[in-house]
Amino acid sequence: IDNVHEQLSMGIIQRSLLFSDYLALPSDYLQDRLLSSFMLEDIYPGKVLLEGYPRNSVFLDEDKRSEFKSKFDLTDHEIFIYMPTFKGLVDDRKDEKQKDDVSHFLDQIDDGLKDNQVLFVKLHPYNTQQLDFSKFTHIRPFPMGFEIYDIVNMADCLITDYSSVFFDFANTGRKIIIFNYDEEEYLA
Repeated sequence: IDNVHEQLSMGIIQRSLLFSDYLALPSDYLQDRLLSSFMLEDIYPGKVLLEGYPRNSVFLDEDKRSEFKSKFDLTDHEIFIYMPTFKGLVDDRKDEKQKDDVSHFLDQIDDGLKDNQVLFVKLHPYNTQQLDFSKFTHIRPFPMGFEIYDIVNMADCLITDYSSVFFDFANTGRKIIIFNYDEEEYLA
């Protein structure tokens, strides 16, 4: 693993990769980086498929986008989605700190949103602390029970920080806001 602080979790990731029959990757570069970073170059038993990411096909489906906007009664709304990356390390999580940080700036954002705008918030699954969405007028929790990217495809604008979701969402050509309020801490 290239990130020294996460080397303790390398075995878990290696194990998962070694048990897979296929890896679907978008490029030779990513194949080289993944196999090298996880020391799998000469031992990966499966097949690497350089086919792109199937999960991104949803971003080319305008009918599905319209269907989901209708499903949530948001056809006349501008939709924002905030998806920050995991904060902290697997063995040193920052759940409560992230919840407090996010809650503080969501208060400010909610005041600035118009009635025809909605912001869905999806924290990383490792960050289990829940925000109190009842205090917001225009901000909602990310809908559960659906494919994540079906919901993301509704967005007119994605707000994220260091999460790789912005590479996937870039396929839409829609706006992306990089909001890295913790840049100094992240770089350290």
